[in-house]
Amino acid sequence: MRGVWLGSLIGVCLWLLFFVLSLRFCDVGCKRHNELVSARVSLDDILVFEGSNFLLDERLVLLRSERAREGIVVCGKRLAGYVEDPVGFVLALACVESDLGRLRNGRDGEIGLMQLSPYWLDRYGFSREELADDLVNVCFAVDLLREYFERYGDVFLVLRAYNKGEVRMWGNHNELYVRRFFDCAERVGWQRRLE
Repeated sequence: MRGVWLGSLIGVCLWLLFFVLSLRFCDVGCKRHNELVSARVSLDDILVFEGSNFLLDERLVLLRSERAREGIVVCGKRLAGYVEDPVGFVLALACVESDLGRLRNGRDGEIGLMQLSPYWLDRYGFSREELADDLVNVCFAVDLLREYFERYGDVFLVLRAYNKGEVRMWGNHNELYVRRFFDCAERVGWQRRLE
């Protein structure tokens, strides 16, 4: 049994290494793109993959896509300093946005599991196909969330910024979205610790 598990783990690590080596990096003019879009998995992510407690989180079976699970394992830990349970937080957001991947395209052209706005295609030089990849989609969303947490420091403001965008977040508040997020949070087992 241990040999099968170890063989699977080695296979995943080799696959991730191949993925890292085969990535296309953009020109020098895309420095900001490469900083924000940490979906371009780094060797540091691979090295901590084996010891990650996210790997054993049974809630990941809620996702149909293996690539989405990989995105949460590899990138979810980037929210560790901002929320107590990063996997649960990202799963709750995926639940609100796409019903955990069951709805792939939004009515306004939003893309993938995390329903990212087409705005990001032009701003950071993604193709629609790249952003539709579940690993890239989840990792990009996590990096956006991390930026919002750094900027606003509050879960409610982060959810507003993610849902409406930073320009429109201060206008008409979408309380239904926040309510749906916390309903999904309960569904996936994420609880925010109230200080």
